[in-house]
Amino acid sequence: AIVSALFLGYGAYVVAVRGFNLVSTSFMLLCLTTFFWQATWSVLFQVNDAAVAHLLAKVGYLLILFLPTSLYQFLVEISERTHERRWVAMSYAVAITLAALLLTSDWLIAGTYSYFWGYYPKAGWLHPLHVLQTAVVVTRGLYVTFRQFQVATPEQRRRLQICIASVLIYFLAA
Repeated sequence: AIVSALFLGYGAYVVAVRGFNLVSTSFMLLCLTTFFWQATWSVLFQVNDAAVAHLLAKVGYLLILFLPTSLYQFLVEISERTHERRWVAMSYAVAITLAALLLTSDWLIAGTYSYFWGYYPKAGWLHPLHVLQTAVVVTRGLYVTFRQFQVATPEQRRRLQICIASVLIYFLAA
């Protein structure tokens, strides 16, 4: 819950300081996606009812499906690689398709496991497709950011360097 609140605060801070532009709005979207996912998970870990846990797992995972694409969108915008926006749109289309499957079947989330610390989602047979999409989208985002880093001004290089380091850390989760 604390981590989710931090993400919400980071997104709000950037929009408050920078105003609404393509970079700050995409960062806010990334932060909102992370906030709702983490907030849902903090509740999921506290419930005692398996049916409620299954519903929360699906709601939380709904936001996870959009997380890689929102990260990709942010990297495209901060890298000023506008020609990549069509690929961002395509990635959102894949995420929307996966979201529809998540909400109408057990193909992505097939129930929950019950652990001593709470419930956790059980991957369905189609879950590897989301993992593949995540790996492809995040790799593409890293590539786009690195390519821009090579031609960026010193000020832009520092921002992009932080993004590249962050994405490399994100790969551990992806």
